[in-house]
Amino acid sequence: ADSIMSYSGSSWTKFYASSQNISSINISANKLFVSETNSSNHGREVVLRNDGTTEIILQSPLLQKPEDAVFADNNFWIADRFSGLLKTTGTSFEKIIPNSPFEKASGEIVFHKNKLFVAAGEVNAAWNYTYNRYGLYKFENNNWSYYNQYNYPLLDSVYDVITVAGDPRNDDIY
Repeated sequence: ADSIMSYSGSSWTKFYASSQNISSINISANKLFVSETNSSNHGREVVLRNDGTTEIILQSPLLQKPEDAVFADNNFWIADRFSGLLKTTGTSFEKIIPNSPFEKASGEIVFHKNKLFVAAGEVNAAWNYTYNRYGLYKFENNNWSYYNQYNYPLLDSVYDVITVAGDPRNDDIY
């Protein structure tokens, strides 16, 4: 979780070590991109040269949980779990969020009071938790929104929302 090892044909050596959790690595533009997150959910993207030295560290309050990154068209493009797609030029970060659900949805779909609700959870064949915390999505006025632990802390222990129902008397959702 905190080191990258290199194999040179006959032996392994430590190529890079971090004090943060490494979530992914990727090669782009002949450089190694290392996505890291610390225990406070603050992320950064470390760009390494071929010899393992740091070329640049990309940091911003928008980077919370970087998942992957590439370099293209003279820009760094970083996929972040919470901030969507980030385009980085120099020290400026532009947030690009597609109008879509937060994550895949495998649960029930209900149309209620001109709104579409989609349960994001699932269970396995034995009806056990899959520990999916993505909650519930709503599509209204051509926009997606979501209800889960990331924007409603009260839902931090709610797993696998698989069904949803709307009260025909009002706008209440269960």
